[in-house]
Amino acid sequence: NVGKSKVQINYKNINDWRGNYNRKSFVFPKFITIDPTFIAAMALFLGDGDFNRKEKGHLTFASIDKDLAVLFLTFLRNYFCLKNKDITVLIRYRNKKKGFVNKWSKELKFDKDRILTLQNNRNKREACHIQVNGIVFRMIFEQSIRNVLSTNFLNNEKIRHAFLSCLFAAVCNIGIDYFEIKPYISQINFCLSSKEVYL
Repeated sequence: NVGKSKVQINYKNINDWRGNYNRKSFVFPKFITIDPTFIAAMALFLGDGDFNRKEKGHLTFASIDKDLAVLFLTFLRNYFCLKNKDITVLIRYRNKKKGFVNKWSKELKFDKDRILTLQNNRNKREACHIQVNGIVFRMIFEQSIRNVLSTNFLNNEKIRHAFLSCLFAAVCNIGIDYFEIKPYISQINFCLSSKEVYL
């Protein structure tokens, strides 16, 4: 127990030949409110996070949209007691634009000197990768999501709206036909991994 409303969680695996690398402790709230904001961030993570990468000892979320990256990072701070020292931010880019790190720093409320950058020709637009370093956090975070997914959370209209809108924002593509007199939406693709059977 860490005060009345928080708990510190530690994890030690005595049977793992790799030792206890990256198993630092984290402070979590004892209770988490499952509201539309929580559900929206959860949906973003299901779409743009690394939920199926079990070999990773950390948690990563990636987005090309600043507002979605801000929403997810704010969610981690407000719902899971995370501090900036527990987080790594990496911006991947194709062409370096003047002052782009300062813009991300201001949006994310994250020290610009701690933002990593990586040039990558595969990125058409700047992409923000938010990483939480620590297997303890990943295990508790994923279990929290599984617990929510096992309930009838979609019965609530506001929560259903938050879930579908953010899942749509994360994993959908909208095709627009610009060759007609008036551009129109010609297709909407909604793509999830076959492993995501929990949905």
